Amino acid sequence: MNYQRLQGGRWLYPTKRRPYAIIHRMAVSFQHQGYHLSTALFTHLFETARAKGLTYLRIDTHAKNKKMQAIIARRGFTYRGQLAGNRVAYDLDLDAPK
Repeated sequence: MNYQRLQGGRWLYPTKRRPYAIIHRMAVSFQHQGYHLSTALFTHLFETARAKGLTYLRIDTHAKNKKMQAIIARRGFTYRGQLAGNRVAYDLDLDAPK
């Protein structure tokens, strides 16, 4: 995925200005859906990023995946635009005031 080719928006921070982590894939088995495991997964991802000195995160999902888009928004990410392949992009600064 080319995160430099964002369409219809812009990232919070330019790519070369601030290092960032990308959350590339997230999945929960159908057997375990409904247990709010995404909260635990995101908490762990945020802690891991911080431990590595990264507080700026980017994530994308398919434009039709409304459930994941809602989860991403609930975790504090901001919609930033579209990427190739019908993907929607979000980012989050973990140090930004809430």
